[in-house]
Amino acid sequence: MSSTGSSDPDGTITRFEWRVGAVTLGTGAVLTTTLGVGTHTVTLTVTDNKGATSTDTVVVTIVHPPPPPGNIPPGRTPAPTRPSPIPTAMALPA
Repeated sequence: MSSTGSSDPDGTITRFEWRVGAVTLGTGAVLTTTLGVGTHTVTLTVTDNKGATSTDTVVVTIVHPPPPPGNIPPGRTPAPTRPSPIPTAMALPA
């Protein structure tokens, strides 16, 4: 996930914190993580050089991957797979 687009009109963003519930997943502008199958609410909190914070949340649903080719049960078609970045951006108030 990426915080690209996050901005602060009167200063600079000094901290990024990515969380799922009480668990911190990372503190960089870009998050690379592994989530288990299920629905996860990922929260990004950014902090600026004056201590102001802003938060954004995205719900991510992870599904089981399709079976490998040749192992598809009769009558079923594999689900399409494609990576898709999940951008999260916010602006801190001036």
